[in-house]
Amino acid sequence: MDSLKNLARMIAENPNNQKIYDKMDYTLDKEMFVKRYGKQIAKLLSGLISEKVGQEAARMVWEQKKRG
Repeated sequence: MDSLKNLARMIAENPNNQKIYDKMDYTLDKEMFVKRYGKQIAKLLSGLISEKVGQEAARMVWEQKKRG
């Protein structure tokens, strides 16, 4: 599970993805955000990652944005 979280963290913190993350709707609650954008993040990487990794990355992106 740690490798999944490490991969998700690398995706969430990738500066190349920040323009995309800035366009996401952060007014959603955490679970709705993860459901909506987890699949989108997985597709962003052309299916190279699973939706589960995408959801974990979305969770991290949401948490980073909420922290400021």
